[in-house]
Amino acid sequence: MEQGERLGLLGNLAGDRLSDNLYTVDSVQGLLLTVHQPNQPPVQCQLAGLTEPDERWRDEATGILSMLVQASQNRVTISFTETKQPDSVASALVQLPTGAYVQQILLLEGVAQLDRTQPNSLPTETAQMFQQAEALAQAERKNIWSRN
Repeated sequence: MEQGERLGLLGNLAGDRLSDNLYTVDSVQGLLLTVHQPNQPPVQCQLAGLTEPDERWRDEATGILSMLVQASQNRVTISFTETKQPDSVASALVQLPTGAYVQQILLLEGVAQLDRTQPNSLPTETAQMFQQAEALAQAERKNIWSRN
C-alpha cells in the first residue's frame, strides 16, 4: 500500500467519477468481485490481466482489495474486457474513484502477477502500466517476489 500512496494512486478516495460504469461492490474473494448497479442483478468479474495467486497471496490480495473497496465506499468503475455472458464470470478492469486501477495497486504490492497467457486482452497502454508495476515489485522483491 505504501508504493501506491507514494505514486499517488490512492489519492482522495472520497471523490466520485460520474460514469455509466459505476458499480457497488458486494463482495471480494481473491481476484473475484461481485458487483451490481442500481436495480440490476449482481455480476461477478475477475480482475483482468492478473492470474490467481497461491493461497497465501490470495488472502493478502483479498485484504488489500477489501481495504481499497471499503475506502472507496464500495464504489468502483468497471470496464469489461470481454462481452458479459449471463451467469458467467467476465474479466474487467476495475478502477477506484481516483482513477487508479486496483490491478496496478495489487501488482505494485507484489500480491498479484500478470497473466501472460492472454497478452492482447488489455489495451496496450494499460498492459504497459501493469507491466511496469509488476517490474517495480520484482525489483523491490515485494511479497510474491521475495526470496524467502
